[in-house]
Amino acid sequence: NEICRLIRQDLFVNKENIDLKTPIQKSIYETNSLLLQNQGNITLIEYATFYGSIQIFKYLLNNKVELTESLWMYAVHGQNSEIIDIL
Repeated sequence: NEICRLIRQDLFVNKENIDLKTPIQKSIYETNSLLLQNQGNITLIEYATFYGSIQIFKYLLNNKVELTESLWMYAVHGQNSEIIDIL
């Protein structure tokens, strides 16, 4: 999925006016067990947090995407101290 690739590289730009609350689509290429058990229900902000993609995280935050408790488990994996500080 192109959006997932861009998020992993912290390069996401919402050119297609995607609903920022849309869940990430399932992928046969996903191998992480945390993502697999929640596949189809992971939001863009959770995915960005999981990969420590701070620019995308801030973009989503600035566009009023809700911060939820579930972000903590993704932030631990992402190991981005700036995201953890924001949470």
